Amino acid sequence: AGTKKRPIEKKDQPKTMMEDPPGRKDESSRIPFDAMLSLRKKQHAFATPRASDATEAGASTASAPPVLKERKLVDFSNKIYVAPLTTVGNLPFRRVLTRLGADITCGEMALAQCLVDGQSSEWALLRRHKEEKCFGVQISAAHGDQMGRCCELIEQYGDVDFVDLNMGCPIDLVCSKGGGAALMRRRAKVQDIVSNGLRRLSCPMTIKMRTGWDERPKLAHTLAGYAQGWANDHGPGSVACVFVHGRSRTARYSRAANWSYIETVARCQDDSVPKLPIVGNGDVFSWRDWAEKREAAPTTCDCAMLARGALIKP
Repeated sequence: AGTKKRPIEKKDQPKTMMEDPPGRKDESSRIPFDAMLSLRKKQHAFATPRASDATEAGASTASAPPVLKERKLVDFSNKIYVAPLTTVGNLPFRRVLTRLGADITCGEMALAQCLVDGQSSEWALLRRHKEEKCFGVQISAAHGDQMGRCCELIEQYGDVDFVDLNMGCPIDLVCSKGGGAALMRRRAKVQDIVSNGLRRLSCPMTIKMRTGWDERPKLAHTLAGYAQGWANDHGPGSVACVFVHGRSRTARYSRAANWSYIETVARCQDDSVPKLPIVGNGDVFSWRDWAEKREAAPTTCDCAMLARGALIKP
């Protein structure tokens, strides 16, 4: 007769709780899982109505009066600002630059609709490390109600010092949906987006734009003038500054940045209304480049805004 095998005694494994990964306690701007789940199931109660719902009710968010709030002022003057860098300007990279002297950092461009839909990969772009002294997030939105809902969530779950509206992204996927650089040709839409964003935020907004869609006509000086008026309507500190990348959308990154035009944008503001700081951007790869650009555009804010230069030589 064959011998029977002795049964193996299985010991009950102790139940262990899942622990947060190392370093998570040093990060903020994380949305709770239950809130993300409610966004995915379309169950989150937003204060900002959809544009279609507002139209049916006979109301319009675009015509609503500005909401004046006390906001924490963000001063960009005499600072080193690391611009949003899509796909590379992540949290570890920003921590390195902070240790190397960056005063202000900004997360990678996030799509407003993806945040509203509760996509975890998009919310990861809003994370902030405690070493980041002054931190902003850049949002690409194509509609006012979309921006309003997104800013509601940022106000509730985010930890940011400012929210930057992207009007400079040249990517076809973004522009074809009305966002990014396409907004430069839609002034009324931009006003609706800025108004809805400021209505929901307690922090200031900034606006990032290019010189225009094409090389001609240039649009930034006109839009910066409108932004100056919107900032005046919404009160002090509502729009902290305007960033101008010295290239058009069609030029992308192929031509030299036009700093003489950036100087024109800074000079074209209305003297009867408080002026906005105009921060130039483009082709700053060293301190010598920065000194040269300051000579070409002395009226602009003395904020050193770095993008690809920070990648090449952090």
